[in-house]
Amino acid sequence: MAATVPYQTDGDSGFIGMNSRDNPLNLPPGVVQYAQNMRMDRGNAAVREGAFDLTVATFLNSSDTILTSCTFLDTSGVEYIILVCADGLYSYNTATGNLSSKYAFPFRTIGGTDYYRDIDAADPCDCFQAENKVYILRGYPRTTEVTVSAASCVSRNSNIVTLDYQGSAHGYSIGDEIFVYVPGHPDLSGSWYVETVPSASTLTYYSAGSNKSHTTFTSIEAKAPLVWNGSSVTMTPQTDGTGIYNFLAAEDDSFMPPADFGLYFQGRIVLCTGRDTIAASNYYEPSVFDLTLDQFKINLGANDFITGFTPFQEDKFLIFQRNSIYYAYLPPPAISTTIDRGIPTDAYIQTLTSQFGCSARRSIQVAGQQVFFLSDRGIYQLSHTLDLRLIGDQRPLSEPIADIINRINANYASGACGLFYNNRYYLAVPLDGADSNNAVLVYSLLNQAWESVDTYPVTIRPKNMVQALNGETKRLHAITEDHYFLLEEGEIDRVNDGTGTPVLGTAELGSTTPGVSAVFTLGADEIAVDGQTISRRFAFKTFDEKRFSGLQTDFDLTAGDRVRLTAIVTNPDQEAELIDFTSATDEDKTIRTRIARRGYALDIKMESITGRPILRSMAVDATVSGRNLTSSQ
Repeated sequence: MAATVPYQTDGDSGFIGMNSRDNPLNLPPGVVQYAQNMRMDRGNAAVREGAFDLTVATFLNSSDTILTSCTFLDTSGVEYIILVCADGLYSYNTATGNLSSKYAFPFRTIGGTDYYRDIDAADPCDCFQAENKVYILRGYPRTTEVTVSAASCVSRNSNIVTLDYQGSAHGYSIGDEIFVYVPGHPDLSGSWYVETVPSASTLTYYSAGSNKSHTTFTSIEAKAPLVWNGSSVTMTPQTDGTGIYNFLAAEDDSFMPPADFGLYFQGRIVLCTGRDTIAASNYYEPSVFDLTLDQFKINLGANDFITGFTPFQEDKFLIFQRNSIYYAYLPPPAISTTIDRGIPTDAYIQTLTSQFGCSARRSIQVAGQQVFFLSDRGIYQLSHTLDLRLIGDQRPLSEPIADIINRINANYASGACGLFYNNRYYLAVPLDGADSNNAVLVYSLLNQAWESVDTYPVTIRPKNMVQALNGETKRLHAITEDHYFLLEEGEIDRVNDGTGTPVLGTAELGSTTPGVSAVFTLGADEIAVDGQTISRRFAFKTFDEKRFSGLQTDFDLTAGDRVRLTAIVTNPDQEAELIDFTSATDEDKTIRTRIARRGYALDIKMESITGRPILRSMAVDATVSGRNLTSSQ
């Protein structure tokens, strides 16, 4: 005799996050197996807000490409986003929306051609604010320095200095930037342009002075840091004309050396000056570095390299290598009648972990007691212990979305960028073979769960994300190669039409034809946010076949919101659209629809076609047949 199980109902009364890795049959109530372009606040699953293109026509139509960016606060309290390009920078006033004209980098005209102290596409670069200025780093030297000692290998005829490499090919071209160190002659030492190349083993540069010859020099191809003071861009000093002030000299009081990236920390500038080398400036002397004492080697000679660092607490900051993490302690000098501006002797660097490191510098974000970052093994979170030390869990924070993490293109993962904003950690990453960040992973600190995989129109591929003033509040800005966007803004993604103003769509609410839904028309540069969720898998805790009879969903809808609900049945596998509904008015709407499908388990997919519908809850009804337990024997 066949037993029957009563009519059953299962569902979610709210939503807190997603778990795409685990078996969807085992997910707890409130957790979905996939969420795209969604936010989960107070149990509601809402389509994210849009992205608003702020790019103005004068910049959009130029040939410039944004290479790096940072925020800048001037002495009057006005906030800007600094956009650094190959041969200059722009400042964007976040309060007024005004973009400055370009502040050109220094250049020298040689033979009728302007050679800028520029940033090539392959150059590592970074910028940051320190002491009311913006410092622009253009990479540490990737070549080996060359030292030549021979009679008259350095000769100066009036203002033209000739370097003779004694028959060895130097490989430099006109306009290259090189550092030269001539012992005892600071007027010949510093960063120079290659003026001419008389032969493969000789070159010249311009330096004012009298005729002289010298017997030793050291040279290397490298790009000195630049500095913007709010009105112009200049090269940071490399000599003061009275002593040897050059990073090749490795003596006291060198000026700022070339570096890949840096930060301003507790009155010092800290720079990454090599694959395993960090240099710190004197206290409140950001352009003066003592490279004999204030330079640190991190895990020298290991199969590792520095990928980033970030301020942590008090006088400590964290140093990230690809496969390890370190504490660094740089205490300020003691207050006395004479202040030692160098690094105190009790400074130290300690290993935090050698189990994992960081693969993307801009992914490192501090949020209260947590530090988030992307590693080769996933996204990790460092947390405080009671003695204020940091510990890292061997289980990545990203374990619930490990299948998505595995789609990150490792060849371009170093360009991933993150930001902590509105109690969420946003991380832009390159998925599925992309060579730039084409998706943003969102983690909710309030829900302690991954919330969404955000996708955007093709032009929105963030190279950096910053929090800056917009109107009266701090907002989330995304900077791409040639656009900058205000995220979490409006109902749709608005892409610039080339004039600096988005084209607005029109909405016709309520059709005059009975039974025909309202119509929402998007403008040419407007894109509806593609929000969707796929529920956990409903199997009613049995392995028997069920008859799924009905679905009830509770929505908060705005006029013009269009929702599509689809049933995905497992064993036998089938997919069936249940309803495509457009709201004619602002309303709280319970949508009931028949499923009428048999199978082992059921997923419900909700898709937002237009608008930003809010899903509050859902419930699935089913009857579960029992088994015939009577033997035929």
